[in-house]
Amino acid sequence: MFVGTDTIADLLAARTFTQGVFSLAIIATTLWPPTPARMVWAGSLITQFLALLLLNSALQQPDAPVMLAFGLCNAIGIALHLEALGRFSGPRPRRWFTVGPVMALPVGGIALWLSDAPVGGWVFAVLALQFALLLAGVLVMGRARSRLPARIMLAAGAMVACLVNGFFALALLLPAAFADLPAAFVMGLGSALAFIILNMGWLSAQKDSAEIALERLAHYDGLTGVLNRRGLALASARLAQRGKLANQALVVIDLDHFKSINDSWGHEGGDRILVQFGETLQKMLGQGELAARLGGEEFCLLLDEPDAAAAHWRSEALRQRLEEAVLLPDGRALRFSGGIATILAGETSLEPAMRRADAALYQAKACGRDCSIIAVEPAAPDSVLHAA
Repeated sequence: MFVGTDTIADLLAARTFTQGVFSLAIIATTLWPPTPARMVWAGSLITQFLALLLLNSALQQPDAPVMLAFGLCNAIGIALHLEALGRFSGPRPRRWFTVGPVMALPVGGIALWLSDAPVGGWVFAVLALQFALLLAGVLVMGRARSRLPARIMLAAGAMVACLVNGFFALALLLPAAFADLPAAFVMGLGSALAFIILNMGWLSAQKDSAEIALERLAHYDGLTGVLNRRGLALASARLAQRGKLANQALVVIDLDHFKSINDSWGHEGGDRILVQFGETLQKMLGQGELAARLGGEEFCLLLDEPDAAAAHWRSEALRQRLEEAVLLPDGRALRFSGGIATILAGETSLEPAMRRADAALYQAKACGRDCSIIAVEPAAPDSVLHAA
Protein backbone atom coordinates (compact mmCIF):
# COMPACT_ATOMS: atom_id res chain seq x y z
CA MET A 1 0.00 0.00 0.00
CA PHE A 2 2.86 2.36 0.78
CA VAL A 3 4.92 1.48 -2.29
CA GLY A 4 2.89 3.81 -4.50
CA THR A 5 3.38 6.02 -7.47
CA ASP A 6 5.36 9.22 -7.61
CA THR A 7 2.05 11.08 -7.45
CA ILE A 8 1.29 9.64 -4.03
CA ALA A 9 4.79 10.52 -2.85
CA ASP A 10 4.38 14.07 -4.12
CA LEU A 11 1.00 14.41 -2.39
CA LEU A 12 2.44 13.17 0.89
CA ALA A 13 5.43 15.51 0.60
CA ALA A 14 3.09 18.46 0.00
CA ARG A 15 0.93 17.36 2.93
CA THR A 16 4.00 17.16 5.17
CA PHE A 17 5.13 20.66 4.19
CA THR A 18 1.70 22.26 4.68
CA GLN A 19 1.13 20.50 8.00
CA GLY A 20 4.53 21.66 9.21
CA VAL A 21 3.74 25.28 8.31
CA PHE A 22 0.26 25.05 9.79
CA SER A 23 1.64 23.49 13.00
CA LEU A 24 4.17 26.30 13.38
CA ALA A 25 1.40 28.86 12.90
CA ILE A 26 -0.77 27.21 15.57
CA ILE A 27 2.10 27.01 18.04
CA ALA A 28 3.05 30.65 17.38
CA THR A 29 -0.51 31.96 17.80
CA THR A 30 -1.13 30.04 21.04
CA LEU A 31 2.34 30.25 22.53
CA TRP A 32 1.60 33.25 24.74
CA PRO A 33 0.58 33.15 27.45
CA PRO A 34 1.92 29.60 27.84
CA THR A 35 -0.33 27.17 29.70
CA PRO A 36 0.15 23.44 30.38
CA ALA A 37 -2.63 22.60 27.92
CA ARG A 38 -1.12 24.71 25.14
CA MET A 39 2.35 23.29 25.71
CA VAL A 40 1.01 19.73 25.56
CA TRP A 41 -0.94 20.51 22.36
CA ALA A 42 2.23 22.00 20.82
CA GLY A 43 4.06 18.79 21.71
CA SER A 44 1.37 16.77 19.96
CA LEU A 45 1.76 18.83 16.78
CA ILE A 46 5.52 18.34 16.78
CA THR A 47 5.17 14.60 17.36
CA GLN A 48 2.62 14.19 14.58
CA PHE A 49 4.85 16.14 12.19
CA LEU A 50 7.66 13.69 12.98
CA ALA A 51 5.19 10.88 12.23
CA LEU A 52 4.58 12.37 8.77
CA LEU A 53 8.31 12.48 8.09
CA LEU A 54 8.49 8.78 8.99
CA LEU A 55 5.55 8.09 6.69
CA ASN A 56 7.53 9.69 3.86
CA SER A 57 10.35 7.30 4.68
CA ALA A 58 7.92 4.40 4.69
CA LEU A 59 7.07 5.15 1.04
CA GLN A 60 10.71 4.71 0.11
CA GLN A 61 11.49 1.90 2.57
CA PRO A 62 8.30 -0.03 3.38
CA ASP A 63 9.56 -2.13 6.26
CA ALA A 64 7.91 -2.88 9.61
CA PRO A 65 10.29 -0.88 11.87
CA VAL A 66 9.62 2.35 9.97
CA MET A 67 5.89 1.68 10.01
CA LEU A 68 5.98 1.02 13.76
CA ALA A 69 7.97 4.20 14.35
CA PHE A 70 5.40 6.16 12.34
CA GLY A 71 2.55 4.61 14.31
CA LEU A 72 4.21 5.19 17.67
CA CYS A 73 4.86 8.88 16.96
CA ASN A 74 1.30 9.33 15.79
CA ALA A 75 -0.07 7.48 18.82
CA ILE A 76 1.93 9.69 21.16
CA GLY A 77 0.63 12.77 19.34
CA ILE A 78 -3.00 11.68 19.69
CA ALA A 79 -2.48 10.83 23.37
CA LEU A 80 -1.07 14.33 23.89
CA HIS A 81 -4.17 15.78 22.16
CA LEU A 82 -6.37 13.97 24.67
CA GLU A 83 -4.21 15.07 27.58
CA ALA A 84 -4.25 18.69 26.38
CA LEU A 85 -8.05 18.71 26.20
CA GLY A 86 -8.23 17.37 29.75
CA ARG A 87 -5.82 20.00 31.02
CA PHE A 88 -7.70 22.71 29.13
CA SER A 89 -11.23 22.16 30.36
CA GLY A 90 -11.40 18.75 31.99
CA PRO A 91 -12.08 16.13 32.92
CA ARG A 92 -8.56 14.71 32.84
CA PRO A 93 -8.59 11.39 30.94
CA ARG A 94 -7.95 8.16 32.78
CA ARG A 95 -4.35 7.10 32.37
CA TRP A 96 -5.19 3.98 30.38
CA PHE A 97 -7.00 6.17 27.83
CA THR A 98 -3.73 7.85 26.94
CA VAL A 99 -1.03 5.33 27.82
CA GLY A 100 -2.81 2.07 26.91
CA PRO A 101 -2.94 2.47 23.10
CA VAL A 102 0.58 3.94 22.99
CA MET A 103 1.92 0.84 24.75
CA ALA A 104 -0.28 -1.61 22.82
CA LEU A 105 0.76 -0.35 19.38
CA PRO A 106 4.47 -1.34 19.47
CA VAL A 107 3.82 -4.52 21.48
CA GLY A 108 1.23 -5.82 19.02
CA GLY A 109 3.20 -4.53 16.04
CA ILE A 110 6.41 -6.29 17.10
CA ALA A 111 4.51 -9.51 17.69
CA LEU A 112 3.04 -9.33 14.18
CA TRP A 113 6.42 -8.44 12.69
CA LEU A 114 8.14 -11.41 14.33
CA SER A 115 5.41 -13.69 12.97
CA ASP A 116 5.92 -12.25 9.47
CA ALA A 117 2.41 -10.77 9.47
CA PRO A 118 1.77 -7.29 8.03
CA VAL A 119 1.76 -4.59 10.71
CA GLY A 120 0.21 -1.69 8.76
CA GLY A 121 -3.39 -2.71 9.43
CA TRP A 122 -2.68 -3.03 13.16
CA VAL A 123 -1.06 0.41 13.29
CA PHE A 124 -3.99 2.18 11.67
CA ALA A 125 -6.53 0.22 13.70
CA VAL A 126 -4.90 1.44 16.93
CA LEU A 127 -4.82 5.01 15.60
CA ALA A 128 -8.53 4.75 14.74
CA LEU A 129 -9.23 3.57 18.30
CA GLN A 130 -7.27 6.50 19.69
CA PHE A 131 -9.25 9.01 17.68
CA ALA A 132 -12.45 7.35 18.92
CA LEU A 133 -11.17 7.91 22.48
CA LEU A 134 -10.34 11.51 21.56
CA LEU A 135 -13.90 11.95 20.28
CA ALA A 136 -15.21 10.60 23.59
CA GLY A 137 -12.95 13.06 25.42
CA VAL A 138 -14.35 15.96 23.39
CA LEU A 139 -17.94 14.89 24.11
CA VAL A 140 -17.38 14.93 27.88
CA MET A 141 -15.09 17.96 28.04
CA GLY A 142 -16.09 20.77 30.37
CA ARG A 143 -18.12 23.59 28.89
CA ALA A 144 -17.00 26.43 31.15
CA ARG A 145 -14.11 27.44 28.86
CA SER A 146 -15.37 26.73 25.34
CA ARG A 147 -18.53 27.25 23.34
CA LEU A 148 -20.54 24.82 21.22
CA PRO A 149 -19.01 25.64 17.77
CA ALA A 150 -15.50 24.92 19.04
CA ARG A 151 -16.57 21.61 20.58
CA ILE A 152 -18.38 20.66 17.35
CA MET A 153 -15.22 21.28 15.31
CA LEU A 154 -13.10 19.27 17.76
CA ALA A 155 -15.59 16.40 17.64
CA ALA A 156 -15.85 16.54 13.84
CA GLY A 157 -12.07 16.48 13.43
CA ALA A 158 -11.70 13.50 15.76
CA MET A 159 -14.56 11.64 14.04
CA VAL A 160 -13.16 12.20 10.52
CA ALA A 161 -9.71 11.06 11.66
CA CYS A 162 -11.23 7.95 13.27
CA LEU A 163 -13.10 7.06 10.06
CA VAL A 164 -10.09 7.69 7.82
CA ASN A 165 -7.71 5.59 9.91
CA GLY A 166 -10.33 2.86 10.25
CA PHE A 167 -10.83 2.87 6.48
CA PHE A 168 -7.09 2.58 5.86
CA ALA A 169 -6.74 -0.21 8.41
CA LEU A 170 -9.38 -2.21 6.54
CA ALA A 171 -7.70 -1.38 3.20
CA LEU A 172 -4.44 -2.86 4.47
CA LEU A 173 -6.03 -5.88 6.15
CA LEU A 174 -8.39 -6.64 3.22
CA PRO A 175 -6.52 -5.37 0.12
CA ALA A 176 -8.67 -7.37 -2.31
CA ALA A 177 -11.87 -5.68 -1.13
CA PHE A 178 -10.37 -2.23 -1.59
CA ALA A 179 -8.39 -2.86 -4.78
CA ASP A 180 -10.55 -0.56 -6.89
CA LEU A 181 -10.60 2.30 -4.36
CA PRO A 182 -7.99 5.08 -4.21
CA ALA A 183 -7.14 4.23 -0.60
CA ALA A 184 -3.95 6.29 -0.45
CA PHE A 185 -5.72 9.35 -1.88
CA VAL A 186 -8.59 8.99 0.62
CA MET A 187 -6.07 8.65 3.43
CA GLY A 188 -4.17 11.77 2.40
CA LEU A 189 -7.20 13.96 1.80
CA GLY A 190 -9.16 12.70 4.81
CA SER A 191 -6.29 12.97 7.30
CA ALA A 192 -5.48 16.50 6.10
CA LEU A 193 -9.12 17.51 6.51
CA ALA A 194 -9.25 15.97 9.98
CA PHE A 195 -6.05 17.75 10.99
CA ILE A 196 -7.39 21.14 9.85
CA ILE A 197 -10.82 20.76 11.49
CA LEU A 198 -9.39 19.46 14.76
CA ASN A 199 -6.88 22.27 15.07
CA MET A 200 -9.36 24.94 14.03
CA GLY A 201 -11.52 23.65 16.86
CA TRP A 202 -8.57 23.99 19.23
CA LEU A 203 -7.89 27.55 18.10
CA SER A 204 -11.58 28.39 18.48
CA ALA A 205 -11.59 26.93 21.98
CA GLN A 206 -8.58 29.08 22.92
CA LYS A 207 -10.40 32.17 21.65
CA ASP A 208 -13.52 31.17 23.59
CA SER A 209 -11.48 30.72 26.75
CA ALA A 210 -10.02 34.23 26.47
CA GLU A 211 -13.42 35.77 25.80
CA ILE A 212 -15.08 33.89 28.67
CA ALA A 213 -12.29 34.98 31.01
CA LEU A 214 -12.81 38.62 29.97
CA GLU A 215 -16.56 38.28 30.44
CA ARG A 216 -15.99 36.85 33.90
CA LEU A 217 -13.73 39.76 34.80
CA ALA A 218 -16.45 42.14 33.63
CA HIS A 219 -19.34 40.42 35.41
CA TYR A 220 -17.84 38.84 38.52
CA ASP A 221 -16.09 40.23 41.57
CA GLY A 222 -12.43 39.24 41.34
CA LEU A 223 -12.02 38.76 45.10
CA THR A 224 -15.12 36.86 46.23
CA GLY A 225 -16.18 35.15 43.00
CA VAL A 226 -19.79 36.36 43.21
CA LEU A 227 -21.40 38.68 40.67
CA ASN A 228 -20.50 42.38 40.64
CA ARG A 229 -23.02 45.17 40.07
CA ARG A 230 -22.80 44.86 36.29
CA GLY A 231 -23.20 41.11 36.41
CA LEU A 232 -26.18 41.39 38.74
CA ALA A 233 -27.85 43.94 36.46
CA LEU A 234 -27.39 41.74 33.37
CA ALA A 235 -28.53 38.57 35.15
CA SER A 236 -31.61 40.25 36.57
CA ALA A 237 -32.39 41.77 33.15
CA ARG A 238 -32.35 38.28 31.62
CA LEU A 239 -34.70 37.07 34.36
CA ALA A 240 -37.02 40.01 33.66
CA GLN A 241 -37.06 39.20 29.93
CA ARG A 242 -38.14 35.64 30.75
CA GLY A 243 -40.77 36.91 33.19
CA LYS A 244 -39.04 35.29 36.17
CA LEU A 245 -37.93 38.37 38.11
CA ALA A 246 -41.19 39.24 39.88
CA ASN A 247 -42.12 37.54 43.14
CA GLN A 248 -38.52 36.92 44.15
CA ALA A 249 -36.86 38.24 47.28
CA LEU A 250 -33.93 40.65 47.41
CA VAL A 251 -31.72 40.60 50.51
CA VAL A 252 -29.18 43.41 50.94
CA ILE A 253 -26.41 42.57 53.43
CA ASP A 254 -23.86 44.80 55.13
CA LEU A 255 -21.14 43.16 57.22
CA ASP A 256 -21.15 44.63 60.71
CA HIS A 257 -18.20 46.76 61.86
CA PHE A 258 -16.06 45.72 58.91
CA LYS A 259 -13.88 48.81 59.20
CA SER A 260 -12.75 47.59 62.62
CA ILE A 261 -11.80 44.26 61.02
CA ASN A 262 -9.54 46.03 58.53
CA ASP A 263 -8.14 48.25 61.29
CA SER A 264 -7.40 45.29 63.57
CA TRP A 265 -6.04 42.73 61.08
CA GLY A 266 -5.23 44.78 57.99
CA HIS A 267 -6.78 44.74 54.55
CA GLU A 268 -5.26 41.32 53.84
CA GLY A 269 -7.12 39.89 56.81
CA GLY A 270 -10.28 41.69 55.71
CA ASP A 271 -9.93 40.26 52.20
CA ARG A 272 -9.69 36.73 53.60
CA ILE A 273 -12.93 37.28 55.50
CA LEU A 274 -14.61 38.58 52.33
CA VAL A 275 -13.45 35.55 50.36
CA GLN A 276 -14.81 33.17 52.98
CA PHE A 277 -18.08 35.09 53.12
CA GLY A 278 -18.45 34.93 49.32
CA GLU A 279 -17.86 31.17 49.39
CA THR A 280 -20.50 30.77 52.10
CA LEU A 281 -23.02 32.79 50.09
CA GLN A 282 -22.53 30.64 47.00
CA LYS A 283 -22.96 27.42 48.99
CA MET A 284 -26.36 28.47 50.28
CA LEU A 285 -27.80 29.45 46.89
CA GLY A 286 -30.38 27.30 45.16
CA GLN A 287 -30.64 26.77 41.41
CA GLY A 288 -31.19 30.06 39.60
CA GLU A 289 -30.49 32.18 42.69
CA LEU A 290 -27.88 34.94 42.58
CA ALA A 291 -25.30 36.46 44.92
CA ALA A 292 -23.50 39.74 44.21
CA ARG A 293 -21.05 42.10 45.81
CA LEU A 294 -22.35 45.65 45.58
CA GLY A 295 -19.11 47.18 46.83
CA GLY A 296 -16.87 47.09 49.88
CA GLU A 297 -18.54 44.95 52.53
CA GLU A 298 -22.04 45.20 51.02
CA PHE A 299 -23.60 42.21 49.27
CA CYS A 300 -27.02 41.15 48.04
CA LEU A 301 -28.90 37.95 47.35
CA LEU A 302 -31.67 37.36 44.83
CA LEU A 303 -33.61 34.40 46.22
CA ASP A 304 -36.36 32.34 44.66
CA GLU A 305 -38.64 33.10 47.61
CA PRO A 306 -41.92 34.91 46.85
CA ASP A 307 -42.59 35.24 50.58
CA ALA A 308 -40.47 37.78 52.47
CA ALA A 309 -40.81 35.70 55.64
CA ALA A 310 -39.18 32.75 53.88
CA ALA A 311 -36.38 35.04 52.69
CA HIS A 312 -35.96 36.23 56.27
CA TRP A 313 -35.64 32.60 57.38
CA ARG A 314 -32.92 32.09 54.73
CA SER A 315 -31.15 35.19 56.04
CA GLU A 316 -31.14 33.80 59.56
CA ALA A 317 -29.92 30.42 58.27
CA LEU A 318 -26.99 32.29 56.70
CA ARG A 319 -26.31 33.98 60.05
CA GLN A 320 -26.15 30.59 61.77
CA ARG A 321 -23.92 29.14 59.07
CA LEU A 322 -21.47 32.03 59.45
CA GLU A 323 -21.01 31.14 63.12
CA GLU A 324 -19.26 27.97 61.95
CA ALA A 325 -17.93 28.90 58.52
CA VAL A 326 -16.41 32.37 58.97
CA LEU A 327 -14.65 33.25 62.19
CA LEU A 328 -12.61 36.38 62.82
CA PRO A 329 -8.98 35.97 63.91
CA ASP A 330 -10.03 36.51 67.55
CA GLY A 331 -12.56 33.67 67.32
CA ARG A 332 -15.71 35.76 67.05
CA ALA A 333 -18.29 34.98 64.36
CA LEU A 334 -18.80 37.35 61.44
CA ARG A 335 -22.08 39.25 61.84
CA PHE A 336 -24.19 41.21 59.38
CA SER A 337 -27.26 43.42 59.07
CA GLY A 338 -29.83 42.79 56.35
CA GLY A 339 -32.72 44.40 54.55
CA ILE A 340 -35.30 42.25 52.76
CA ALA A 341 -37.77 43.23 50.04
CA THR A 342 -39.81 41.25 47.53
CA ILE A 343 -39.93 42.21 43.87
CA LEU A 344 -43.48 43.21 43.07
CA ALA A 345 -45.46 42.14 40.03
CA GLY A 346 -44.89 44.60 37.23
CA GLU A 347 -41.37 45.59 38.37
CA THR A 348 -38.95 44.90 35.53
CA SER A 349 -35.70 45.82 37.32
CA LEU A 350 -34.13 45.50 40.74
CA GLU A 351 -34.01 49.25 41.46
CA PRO A 352 -37.38 49.63 43.24
CA ALA A 353 -36.82 46.58 45.44
CA MET A 354 -33.21 47.66 46.02
CA ARG A 355 -34.39 51.01 47.37
CA ARG A 356 -36.82 49.31 49.73
CA ALA A 357 -34.23 46.77 50.88
CA ASP A 358 -31.66 49.55 51.44
CA ALA A 359 -34.13 51.44 53.60
CA ALA A 360 -34.77 48.25 55.58
CA LEU A 361 -31.03 47.76 55.97
CA TYR A 362 -30.60 51.23 57.46
CA GLN A 363 -33.42 50.40 59.87
CA ALA A 364 -31.60 47.19 60.88
CA LYS A 365 -28.45 49.19 61.61
CA ALA A 366 -30.48 51.66 63.66
CA CYS A 367 -31.90 48.75 65.66
CA GLY A 368 -28.41 47.73 66.79
CA ARG A 369 -27.15 45.66 63.82
CA ASP A 370 -26.85 41.85 63.71
CA CYS A 371 -30.45 41.50 62.54
CA SER A 372 -32.53 41.54 59.35
CA ILE A 373 -35.55 43.78 58.69
CA ILE A 374 -38.37 43.09 56.23
CA ALA A 375 -39.64 46.05 54.25
CA VAL A 376 -43.43 46.45 54.18
CA GLU A 377 -44.40 46.27 50.53
CA PRO A 378 -46.89 49.08 49.75
CA ALA A 379 -48.82 49.82 46.63
CA ALA A 380 -46.46 52.74 46.07
CA PRO A 381 -42.72 52.16 45.65
CA ASP A 382 -41.73 53.87 48.93
CA SER A 383 -42.08 51.51 51.86
CA VAL A 384 -42.90 51.60 55.52
CA LEU A 385 -40.61 49.40 57.51
CA HIS A 386 -41.16 47.04 60.34
CA ALA A 387 -38.85 44.79 62.27
CA ALA A 388 -39.15 41.10 61.49
